[in-house]
Amino acid sequence: VDGTCEYVLDPDDPETWGGEEGDECYVDKEVLNEDGVWTCHHDAEAGRDACIFHLPVTEKDGEAVVDAFLAALDDAATGEDPETKERKLQFLGSRFGEFDLTDTLPEVVEGQIDVDLTHSEIEGILDWSDSIFTTARLRLQALRCAKSASFESVKFGGDVDFTNAEFSGDVDFSDVEFSEDAIFWDTEFGGDINFRCVEGAEFGGAANF
Repeated sequence: VDGTCEYVLDPDDPETWGGEEGDECYVDKEVLNEDGVWTCHHDAEAGRDACIFHLPVTEKDGEAVVDAFLAALDDAATGEDPETKERKLQFLGSRFGEFDLTDTLPEVVEGQIDVDLTHSEIEGILDWSDSIFTTARLRLQALRCAKSASFESVKFGGDVDFTNAEFSGDVDFSDVEFSEDAIFWDTEFGGDINFRCVEGAEFGGAANF
């Protein structure tokens, strides 16, 4: 389709999702097309072959990427077709500089739909403090965060999957609320991790480490 991002994530080609030969791809098979790949549906940037999420970090404005992410969440909230909503909330293989949502706190309430950031990379600080994500599942499998990350006081209303995610810096989960399952299989933390479980972190479902 003219004007659509040309990024393709092929589970059999690690170069398309930041992996190396022999690495496991964590993309949900349900989002793959009949050719066994995932194609991005977001609009390409003017004069470019890729959307703002898949352009290299050095070739885009970091705040504009966050604004586009928030706009996609808003668009999905006002849409009526479930399949269109789901596609709008797929950000597989995205590249972010800083991923700071604190200036415009999102409140995502899409109980039957996933938000998918599998195999995405954040080169700067991630700060989702006080955000609300009520989705069927927030997919953060194989997420790569190069610096510190804060999920302080975030309310996760559905399942959250951090399988194989890597956090190179400190991670703050203080006062976080997990209403459903929280999955941390093979998650790597390179810095300090703060759950403050006694003082505030709440697990409403299973917590798998």
